[in-house]
Amino acid sequence: GFGFSFSLRETLQFAGSHLYTSLAAFNIGVELGQLAVLAVAVPVLTYAFRKVVAERMGTILLSALVTHTAWHWMLDRGATLSQYTFVWPVVDALFVANVMRATAILMGLGVVVWVLAGVRRRRMPSASVTSTTVTSTTSLLLCLLLTASTSVPREVLAQRAATHTLAKPVATKSTLRSTRSGVYTADQAEKGREVFLGACTGCHTPAAHTGAVFAKWAGRSLSEYYGYVSHLMPKAAPGTLSEDEYVWVIAYLLKINGMPAGAEELSADETLLKGVRIDTKLGAGRGAIVTPKRRGS
Repeated sequence: GFGFSFSLRETLQFAGSHLYTSLAAFNIGVELGQLAVLAVAVPVLTYAFRKVVAERMGTILLSALVTHTAWHWMLDRGATLSQYTFVWPVVDALFVANVMRATAILMGLGVVVWVLAGVRRRRMPSASVTSTTVTSTTSLLLCLLLTASTSVPREVLAQRAATHTLAKPVATKSTLRSTRSGVYTADQAEKGREVFLGACTGCHTPAAHTGAVFAKWAGRSLSEYYGYVSHLMPKAAPGTLSEDEYVWVIAYLLKINGMPAGAEELSADETLLKGVRIDTKLGAGRGAIVTPKRRGS
C-alpha cells in the first residue's frame, strides 16, 4: 500500500497538503480492501471446492481467469507506457553517488540476511534454514526494488507523450513569458470551469489545484503543466478530454490561481506552451519570471 501511495502521491487529493495523512489513509484503505475481499472469497472458495468442483480443477479455472485479466491489463498499460519518452540517466557524479548509496544499502541488507540466517541456523534444521534464507533474501530484494521503482523523480513520471517531439525549438529564458502576462482569455477560463465541474469534481475539487499544490510548478514551463494535466485528468478516465478541453481546463486553473486573463487565446501548440513560464509568486509584476529558490539560498 505504501509503495503504491508514493507512486500516486501527486494525485492524492483527499488529504490536501497533509502528505503523511494521505499516504497512511491510502495504505489503510488498501489493507481494508484486501481483508474485505478475503472475508468474502475464502468462505465462497472453501464451499465451492467442497461442493461444486475439485480443488485442483477449481484452482486451474481461477488461474486461467486471473491470467486472462492480467493479460489485458498488461496490454493496456503497455500501450500507455509506449506513449512516454524515457531518458536514460546521465552518468555523472550524482549518478555514481546514487549507485554507491544503493550498493551500500544492498550490502547492509546482505549483512542483515546473513545474521538472521545464522540465528535461525541454530534453531532450525538445515533444510528449513536454506528455504528461509532464500525467502528472506528474495523478500528484502523485492522491497528494495519496490523502493527504487517508487522513487522515480516526478519529472520522469510526468514526461510528455512521445507524440510531442523533442526536436521542436525550446524558448530561452530571455524570451519566456509569464503566466501573469495574460496567456489565456476569460472565455477560455469559463469554458474550462464548465469542463472541470463536469468531468473532474467527482474526484477532486478546484481547491486541490491551488495553493502549495500549484506553487510547486513555479518556474517550470506551461508545457510541463499541460502534459501533467492531460495525462492524469480526469482521474476516472485520464486523457479522454479533447485538446481544446484540456486547454480550457488549464486556463481555468490559471485563473483560480490568480493569473490574469488577456486578449490572446491559449492553445496546445508545443512551442507556445514551452515559451510560457509559470509564475506563482504573489505580487509579481506583469510579465515577471519567477524561478523557485533552492533551499538554503
